[in-house]
Amino acid sequence: METVQATTSPTHDCERRRAIVNPGCQEFRMTVSFKDAESRGSPSRRYRVEKTLHSTQYASVLLAEEEDSKRQVVIKRGKKTKQGSSSDEATNEAIIFRKLGLHENIVHVFDLAEDKQNVEIVMERVHQDLFSHVSASHGVTEAKARHLFRQLVRALQHLHHKDIAHLDLSLENILVDSELDILKLCDFGSAVEAKRGGARVLNLVARRLNYAAPELVEGQPVDVFQADVYSLGALLFMMLFGHPAYDIEGGKKNGKMAMRYATAGSAMLKKLLSAYGHYTRGNPKTPSDTVVDLLARMLTLDPAKRIQLDDIPKHPWLDSNN
Repeated sequence: METVQATTSPTHDCERRRAIVNPGCQEFRMTVSFKDAESRGSPSRRYRVEKTLHSTQYASVLLAEEEDSKRQVVIKRGKKTKQGSSSDEATNEAIIFRKLGLHENIVHVFDLAEDKQNVEIVMERVHQDLFSHVSASHGVTEAKARHLFRQLVRALQHLHHKDIAHLDLSLENILVDSELDILKLCDFGSAVEAKRGGARVLNLVARRLNYAAPELVEGQPVDVFQADVYSLGALLFMMLFGHPAYDIEGGKKNGKMAMRYATAGSAMLKKLLSAYGHYTRGNPKTPSDTVVDLLARMLTLDPAKRIQLDDIPKHPWLDSNN
């Protein structure tokens, strides 16, 4: 069974190395690599890897146990790309975590380590991703969606107020506890830093076409913060109904037509929902007019006319009395 060790470097190292969360003082500091830590003899936390949860060519997600506390953690191990190649998502995620700090609706990081080949992020283990629950239940009630969506909006506001856009919002990148009560946003490998106020970012790639803003899919210069708002709308639709507003992945025949209905205002969105059968008599998931209005405002095609993130909590559907 593999054992890895993370050590906290002296404070002055923080200025020379990439950084991590130190839960004790709630500061970001760099750790040396797991591989080198034991030989250095620094104060450390040790982790015993139990199994691999997920693995790709460039990254793996490991379930591990901290030896002292016996708590389970998740270790995300990402390979660094060669200099001059495509963006290094593992390193980028580490940098983003440093800038974000702690937030109750963002997955908590305990340690980070790196060497020449890998970046390893040790984070809290949360029960499951939201996609697994929504797929199994074919969507959640409006009341439950409202409860979770409020938390997601707070997490995204925390990012945006630090001039960071997520750009890969999806049910797969949201973690929830077993009671479906607490939400945590994760996976910041695609996140970018930009100045708010309408600045456009070039050369971005849409990761998930059914969640991504149309301007991002089409390769246009993107207001990344408004692109996140669009993804919020696509995500809320999926959360409520258990399927995407439209499917344009893999060249689906009716995907582009459904997309035109979804992005053309509340009246057209209602027609799309009706076509999907969500206004059938007796359907317990018939949407309220207020949630359809919010969806339409987030899914607006023109980014300049799309609702602003800070206006979403003021929308009637998210009224604190509900």
